[in-house]
Amino acid sequence: LAYRKTTVTRRLQYRLDKVLARLHILEGLLIAYLNIDEVINIIRYEDEPKAELIKRFGLSADQAEAILELKLRHLAKLEEMKIRGEQDELAAERDELQSILGSEDRMRELIKEELLADAETYGDDRRSPIVERKRPGPSPKLTWSPMTR
Repeated sequence: LAYRKTTVTRRLQYRLDKVLARLHILEGLLIAYLNIDEVINIIRYEDEPKAELIKRFGLSADQAEAILELKLRHLAKLEEMKIRGEQDELAAERDELQSILGSEDRMRELIKEELLADAETYGDDRRSPIVERKRPGPSPKLTWSPMTR
């Protein structure tokens, strides 16, 4: 169980890190969408658009990189509601992951559910019968003689 707990904790922490990273990027994309004209001008006319985006909008390097890697036609098509919808979904998942990671009871319940699901999916009836052996009695006295072979 200790190994299972470690495995589940690491899996949840990995997913939480991915969710947090995506939320961070989405914040930057939302800023870009809300200031799309200025972002397009910066990308078109600045020699170092990444540094200018970071300075002008207070973005992180990852956010600025994500904006620059996005094709302009996609940036124009991004809808604020779509970004906010993904943010809401990820925020709910983040809250759920953090609550599981922060609670021993919730972690045990999750492990229990996963073990039961695994038993349901992969478990089957025992194929070899369990047979109870009779207790062996005293062993017969063996004699050995050099002539017996």
